[in-house]
Amino acid sequence: GWESQTKEFVYNVARTNQPERLNLWFTQRPAAGAFGAPALASENFVYDWRPSAVTESDGSISFFYQTYRSHGWDIWTKKFDPTQTSPWQPSAPVVDQPGIDTRPSAAMQGTVLWLFWESYDPTQTSPTWQIKFQQRTAGVWSSPAVFGDPATARRMPAAVADNAGGLWLFWLEQAAAGGWSLKYDHHDGTNWLAAPVAFPPDGGNDPRVEGDLVALF
Repeated sequence: GWESQTKEFVYNVARTNQPERLNLWFTQRPAAGAFGAPALASENFVYDWRPSAVTESDGSISFFYQTYRSHGWDIWTKKFDPTQTSPWQPSAPVVDQPGIDTRPSAAMQGTVLWLFWESYDPTQTSPTWQIKFQQRTAGVWSSPAVFGDPATARRMPAAVADNAGGLWLFWLEQAAAGGWSLKYDHHDGTNWLAAPVAFPPDGGNDPRVEGDLVALF
């Protein structure tokens, strides 16, 4: 408190967690007007990263986010359906397994929903970061699979669909000699490119992607 008029105000800030826990919140803006008050959407907590959202064919929005469970980090989903009395549907796991599964990125290619994320399994003989993916077709998820070479370190997937039926995936990849390069691949609805394409270095240096890789169309 104030000790005298010549003293500064002293206060303390208490942390309940280190690092702090973050939750999924939302706010809406009508076609004409300002954003409404923020409200809590899910009590599942994270320490960093953002949710990935896709618009479904029925007008609902599916959110994918990482959250910490007793066996490690998983990917969960939560749907917002404006046609329902209670728009927010219950949260549900999509990737539920031991290890670290984080940084989801989702995109809708026609009627197929693609979900990519980075994964690390410390129980492997030579563990490395991998990009894994699943596809949801007619409401059914495929089994998780590794994108590309499982021995190559890949992180930060960013997926986006275009208006020609194509799917683009960008990521960071570690080179054999060290350092990281920015690469992408394209799926035309049937096949990926014969080989991923690498962006040129930034003045001879690695791409300047330090904490978040985002792709927009």
